Amino acid sequence: MADNKIVVFDVGGVFFDFKPCFQKVSDDSGLGFETVKDIWIKLDDQICQGKISTDVFINEINQKAPKKLKIDDFTSYWTEAFVPDHQIINLALSLSKTTNIGMLTNIFPGIFDKSVESGKIPYITNCRLLESHKYGLTKPNPQIFLKYSEIFGFKPNEILLIDDTLINITEANNQGWNTHHLDKNINDYTTRLTNRINSFIQKNLP
Repeated sequence: MADNKIVVFDVGGVFFDFKPCFQKVSDDSGLGFETVKDIWIKLDDQICQGKISTDVFINEINQKAPKKLKIDDFTSYWTEAFVPDHQIINLALSLSKTTNIGMLTNIFPGIFDKSVESGKIPYITNCRLLESHKYGLTKPNPQIFLKYSEIFGFKPNEILLIDDTLINITEANNQGWNTHHLDKNINDYTTRLTNRINSFIQKNLP
């Protein structure tokens, strides 16, 4: 295992598609899909930073919805709609046998553990995980990239970030990280990702 290199995965949009959550809330509440998505966009960072709870999201939905949502277990309700990408999950599991694996995610409290439990995120022993809500930081804040390096002891040029959001990729590049933008609109996105990872692993560091 190359101890001086690590491949760090984003979670939502990489290991699973979370957009079906908006349709689920729309169907259950009678509120339009775009309205649900707009409410999520408005509150997402604050929830992912641990500043407000998911109750605020549900309350805003219920203020506008024809049908009131009654959710006893939000983490189960939300993660049930995730659609896993088994190609990426299997790639990460295979890679973990020979390479350090990390995850850096903007995520609601409780969602990560529930997603691992339900197979939406791969369980990887010794995964270097940073969940946004535990540190009050979300990508693309530069501080979250600095915090990751500080906690896990990898230099910027020893890290390859896999993320589906360009603004996160841009800031990671600004911090000296290696990056790969995972664009699932490209048919061979898994092959391209595999090639990028192999190139990074084989590259000699200064």
